[in-house]
Amino acid sequence: TPALTSRGFVEEDFVKVAEYFDASVNLALKIKSESKGS
Repeated sequence: TPALTSRGFVEEDFVKVAEYFDASVNLALKIKSESKGS
């Protein structure tokens, strides 16, 4: 969190970062599952 708070992030920003992180992981898992055997 120091890397974010030192850049002026507030609680609402942390929620957005978590949403982006979750979306990224889910997208990576989807791509990985669709590319098996290719």
